[in-house]
Amino acid sequence: MHCKVPPTSKTAHTHGFGLVEIAIALGIVAFALLSLLGLMAVGLNASKTAREDTVVASLARNVLANLKTLNYAQLSALGSTNFYFTYDGAATNSAAASAYYECRARILAPSQATLSRSVDVVLDISKPYRSTQTNGTTFSSSIAEY
Repeated sequence: MHCKVPPTSKTAHTHGFGLVEIAIALGIVAFALLSLLGLMAVGLNASKTAREDTVVASLARNVLANLKTLNYAQLSALGSTNFYFTYDGAATNSAAASAYYECRARILAPSQATLSRSVDVVLDISKPYRSTQTNGTTFSSSIAEY
C-alpha cells in the first residue's frame, strides 16, 4: 500500500522565481544597459571625429587643387589667404554664420634651390571657426610649374 504524504509548506512553494531573484536580475540588466549607453556616447564621439577628419582631408585636397590652377606669378603674389567652409564642406564667405572650417593657405618660397618655378604651400585648417578652442590640422605640399 502506498500512502501519499500531503505536501508541506516547504515543498509547495518551490516553483517560480521569488522577489529577491527578480530584483537581482533587474539589477544586472540595468547595469548592462547603463554600460551600453556609456559605450554609445564614446562611439558617437568617435564617429563625429572621423567624419570631421574626412571633411578636413577633402577640403585640403580641394583647396590644393584650386591653387594648382593658378600660374606661378599668381601663386607667388598670393602670399596668404583664407578660405571658409560650412560643416558639410561647402565654400562660404567669412561673414557667414554657417562657417565651420577655416583654411589658411600660406604660399612660401621654394625649399629647394633647384626648383626655381615652384612654391611650398602650407594649409592650416581649423575647426570650429570662431571658437576659443579650435582643433587644427596642417597639410603641406609643393606646387611646381612645368
